[in-house]
Amino acid sequence: MFGNKAVVRGFMASAAFLFWTVSSAEAQLRFHRPCPEPCIEDLTKPPVVDPKKKDAEPVLQPVTTAALGDSFTSVPYMMGDYYGYSAQRIVSVPVTATITTTIFNPGTPGSPPSFPGVPPSTTTTTSTIQSFQSVIVRDTILSRAGSGFKVADNESPRPTDRVFFTYNYFHNLSGGGGSAPGSTSTFVLPPVGQVPTTATIVTNIPSAFVPGRVANVHREMFGFEKTFLGGMGSIGVRVPFFQTEGGDGSFGADDFGDMTFVTKIALLNDIATGNVLSTGLAVTVPTGPAINTIAGDINSTLLQPFVGYIVTAGNFYFQGIHSIVYPTNDNDVKLFFNDFGAGYVIPTGGLFAYVAPNLEAHIATPLNFRDGNDPVFVNDTVTLTGGVHLGLGAGRSVLSLGLAVPVTHPRTMDVEGFVQLNIGF
Repeated sequence: MFGNKAVVRGFMASAAFLFWTVSSAEAQLRFHRPCPEPCIEDLTKPPVVDPKKKDAEPVLQPVTTAALGDSFTSVPYMMGDYYGYSAQRIVSVPVTATITTTIFNPGTPGSPPSFPGVPPSTTTTTSTIQSFQSVIVRDTILSRAGSGFKVADNESPRPTDRVFFTYNYFHNLSGGGGSAPGSTSTFVLPPVGQVPTTATIVTNIPSAFVPGRVANVHREMFGFEKTFLGGMGSIGVRVPFFQTEGGDGSFGADDFGDMTFVTKIALLNDIATGNVLSTGLAVTVPTGPAINTIAGDINSTLLQPFVGYIVTAGNFYFQGIHSIVYPTNDNDVKLFFNDFGAGYVIPTGGLFAYVAPNLEAHIATPLNFRDGNDPVFVNDTVTLTGGVHLGLGAGRSVLSLGLAVPVTHPRTMDVEGFVQLNIGF
């Protein structure tokens, strides 16, 4: 779709720079506008003692949701991981077939000296032709990695107002190879003419082998989320682009991914404590390329109901998002995602409003197609993610950096690196 990768990467870099500029401008403005009480700056002020109370103890404001500006920054967004989709498909491998033709002439009896007769004879000729061998292989579904449909990726259980940009790099996504045995076919022609000559044709097609192939994926995703019902609900959109590179020429592709729409409703949204309980639905529509499989092309719409929650204890937070993926195509796999994250918010009052180290665990469980011989397949996978969230400006914008590594086998990739930029409004 995009013929010039340099142009695409330049556009993405420009967009990221624009987002950084907006958040930097917000950092400047926060010193010239009222700040929700208590502000980040208030956390560094000396304790205040009420002079009317002789024995009053100095009291510092606790680092709560309000202390970080508002509910947007109390708990940063979930980070991402890769979930290991693969598909069985047929690959045509060029081979050299050998054709051996044997002609047998039984000869004729003679009546010397008038008819001396013809002795038996055999003539063999060999020739080669270019042919193709069909091999079933299991390749990583790169378009799914390039779509970012998983609801927990760069998402919060809390409805928020934001625009965002994410960049993900998946290194060494690996699929399984395949092989096809050779074959031999024999065809015998019936006798022809007065002399009962017969011909045997033997065609030999050699075996073929396709090794497991490795590819890398770059994904850029733009989106926004807008609240309604006084902040108790929100609707969001994700627009992904991806580029692939690998050892097989067919892996190289620049394309538009599957768009995702996320609707979220908070059943509990406690601004004072930061605790949240929400539910929602993510719908991924097939705006990207179809998935080629042995059962034909798959272009599913993915319905993904989910529940999410946030629990805070002082500066500590724990959050989770649980979802089930229902594809509209029966040949696609159903998935159960369980994503957990924990971190600690450290207000700084300097260049960053806060720093929040973060650890996450992501569990992917297929609900069908578990034997590996189905058109689409997902391994039971556990991925660990580590990173840091940086509050920009007044804390309404968040820059997140991290790495994700699968810890179960077989591993479908080596590592994923990502950058997430969320700008609140």
